Amino acid sequence: MSLRRAFTPFLLSPLLISSLVFLPQTAPAQTRRVRERLRGVLSNAKLSPELRANASIHYSPDGKYLFVQDSAGIMLISRNPLRLVTYIDAPHSYPARFSADSQGLTLLTFDLFLSRWKVAHGTQVPAPNLVIPDGCLSATLSPGGDLLACHTPEMQLALYRLDDGKKLFSASIRNVSTGFAGVPTPLSISDCLPSLASPRMIAPCF
Repeated sequence: MSLRRAFTPFLLSPLLISSLVFLPQTAPAQTRRVRERLRGVLSNAKLSPELRANASIHYSPDGKYLFVQDSAGIMLISRNPLRLVTYIDAPHSYPARFSADSQGLTLLTFDLFLSRWKVAHGTQVPAPNLVIPDGCLSATLSPGGDLLACHTPEMQLALYRLDDGKKLFSASIRNVSTGFAGVPTPLSISDCLPSLASPRMIAPCF
């Protein structure tokens, strides 16, 4: 699978809007004759390992980095120059999050193993061990990767601060919209994530 990065010829912010185009490798290279007609191509790189289906792309808040996450792992990529910073082997993981300052990346697996990474160098940094006795039926990280929302088997929504693994809040779930088998969807859980300064914001969810 190949990677193309092209810019949109207008400004939405001080940064140029960028997009990624993925071309599935459906036939041997010697038999394919794909003529690409992409305008404004800035750089070209081949991804290794190649992406699997349903990959998602997320830019850092400052627009300098992005990660591509699929069912096998995460490719952390710098935007300028376009290069692979590191590959993180991460099957069975929730969607990762950039930190608010774009310096870190937070990753949580389905079995609640938390890892954090320094974006500039692609190196792993210490992260607390999460102690959630009965686990989570579903979970999601806050946009800045500093909070975890956990839907527990006891039908509670529990919030954890990831700097130290401390539980900040828990309440019985009543009005949160649910998906399959009554498990709250990631979107509905993330809608209820409060800021630490204003915990009252979570009240409408219950």
